[in-house]
Amino acid sequence: MSLMECPGCGKEISDKTGACIHCGAVIERLPESKRCPECGAIAEEGAALCGKCGYPFEKTTDAESEKKAAVGPHRESSGALVKALIAVIALVALLVASYLVYENIQAQNKEKQMAEARASYASKYEAVAYSMLEGAVTAEECGNLIKSVWYNTIFEEEDEETDKFTQIKGKFNEDFNTSIAALFADDDFSKKVAAVESNKAAVDSMMKDLRNPPDEWKEAYDELKEYYDAYADLIKMAVSPSGSLQTYSEDFSETDSEAAKCFDKVKQFFG
Repeated sequence: MSLMECPGCGKEISDKTGACIHCGAVIERLPESKRCPECGAIAEEGAALCGKCGYPFEKTTDAESEKKAAVGPHRESSGALVKALIAVIALVALLVASYLVYENIQAQNKEKQMAEARASYASKYEAVAYSMLEGAVTAEECGNLIKSVWYNTIFEEEDEETDKFTQIKGKFNEDFNTSIAALFADDDFSKKVAAVESNKAAVDSMMKDLRNPPDEWKEAYDELKEYYDAYADLIKMAVSPSGSLQTYSEDFSETDSEAAKCFDKVKQFFG
């Protein structure tokens, strides 16, 4: 509560009272804006300073009031738009980030799948190469025995390994074909021939899985095909000999040597 000067007697009274306690003068209650907030003295209309204590009054013109009234809602509206824009930008940023994360995951999955495919191809490549080597070794054994039986029959050479095919009761067969037929009728030899044929069937199936190599395996696949061609020729000569002894021996040795060279080329691509 502040004190004010009574307009009737000039004595100090409460600024909240309705009449002077000294002289009974009725105190006119003026709007707060007309009374000095510092000393409670009544201010003149339009005064910039309190006439008693010099307190400065804020002067707000109608134009300024109108301006504030006009600017207020505009600022509130602008603030709402800014908030909305920020929210949209944040949403777009989130969507872009989510998309980039998705693309990165997809790229990683694709690279992983490609790496797995390359590893799988490499494993199959090495497996078929060794399978051909196994078949070629057995075919080589068969071919060498065929050549021996063939040669010993023609030149009547005795040999503990071939005598049972080249002779009948101690007498050499007159026709080498008789000896070759006896060889292929032998249980042990026929099992080797069957193993070679089975190996060839398995290799053919494995080669089909390698027909579409990754780019980095194309050269390796070309080398593998050359190895396969030599291998297949060797298998054919082991299970179905033909020609003369000289041509068969030369062709078989040449094919056997070619298969070995091709395998050495193929080995460089093993992991």
